[in-house]
Amino acid sequence: MSTSNIAPEDPGDVPLEVENPLTYEVVKESLSALSSNADGWLVYAQAKLCSLSLTSIDLLSSYVHLQRLSLDDNRLVTLKPLRSLCCLIHFSAAGNALTNDVFDDLASSSVTLERLNLDRNALTSLGGLSKLPFLMDFSAAENGITELHADDFSLLHSLTRLNLKLNKISRVNLDTFSKCLTVRALNLSYNSIVDKRFVVHLAGNLESLNLEHNAVEGFSDFDVLHSLVFLFLSNNNIQNWDGLEGLSKLKNIRVLTLEGNPVLRSHDGTTSGNSSSLSYEAHVQQDVDFAACRSLNVSTQKEGMPLPTVSSALLTSLTAPQVRSIIHHLPAAPYGDVQWEVDGNHELSQLPYEEQCRFRVISMMPQLQVLDSTEVHAGEIPRAMRLFCKEMKSAEVLADARNFPSGSGLKAIGLHRLKSGSKYMT
Repeated sequence: MSTSNIAPEDPGDVPLEVENPLTYEVVKESLSALSSNADGWLVYAQAKLCSLSLTSIDLLSSYVHLQRLSLDDNRLVTLKPLRSLCCLIHFSAAGNALTNDVFDDLASSSVTLERLNLDRNALTSLGGLSKLPFLMDFSAAENGITELHADDFSLLHSLTRLNLKLNKISRVNLDTFSKCLTVRALNLSYNSIVDKRFVVHLAGNLESLNLEHNAVEGFSDFDVLHSLVFLFLSNNNIQNWDGLEGLSKLKNIRVLTLEGNPVLRSHDGTTSGNSSSLSYEAHVQQDVDFAACRSLNVSTQKEGMPLPTVSSALLTSLTAPQVRSIIHHLPAAPYGDVQWEVDGNHELSQLPYEEQCRFRVISMMPQLQVLDSTEVHAGEIPRAMRLFCKEMKSAEVLADARNFPSGSGLKAIGLHRLKSGSKYMT
């Protein structure tokens, strides 16, 4: 008996050479979340069609009112049927075989699309990204993108998160973000980037920067990033401590990774850092409500409501208001100027090289909360300052308006505490 017309029990078991188009039955089972259209009629607004080995989605062309659509982990090479959809807000098609034409296929939703996930596809450039000017959250990790150009982002004036890790990017044009100034979280890890001067255009808003596993050699251009809270630079090509001194100007950084760089490697070849470090990836989250996040900073101040803490949340997954709420409660250096008189060279020489490196970084950045996946304890700060003969500044100096950029949330907090007579910046 021939079995060629018998469908497999699991759609995911369809052989790669067999066409597997979307059917009405599958569509009906996937529809959810009723909403009202422009005429006041109730329509289905959401569909989830993941891991079905779909090769075509022609039937979706008639579901013009869909607002949220997920097509992850199928075998799609085109999204042309979606050109009739004009209401998409959140769309994900990770794990397919989509090419650069995908931006043309989604252009009909250009005025509504806010979140787009194209991880694990076959993109080689982002030339069509400008067709989606209202994107707030874009992820295209694990593709074949080799270069970023200014034209790719010139019209994206609302972009908040950008995730391009695990591509083949070796060059980022200096003016790539010159007209896209709203990015708060940028992940370019696991690429081949050497020149990082492009970050200067993001100085006003960038709070999380991940350049792990690239070829960055120094920090001469990072001192303008006054809003930066999370900086991930492990496994680059940083050779000496002179370049690291520039980080001391970044007063807002609370989380830093440096392990895996040559500067932390002792003369005998041992390295500083944890081999099994925690991951601080700022993953693009499904259905994050940006409007709700903007109101969180106010709501968390109400009596009885818990504040986010370092231990209860993955720090880089937090949006700006949550970050500032955490910073509000992080301790800074103790009150009173202290100039160490004891030479710490002897004690320092007795420490393992890994600890020497850790204390040196803390002495440059005593405000750090986490260094290379390990929490910085309060007792480490004065010890680091003593070992490297650094002066501990008072709360008044730390809160001086000159230390913060105009409009900085930390500036407002510091000045408020000075006016209220607070002795410590807690």
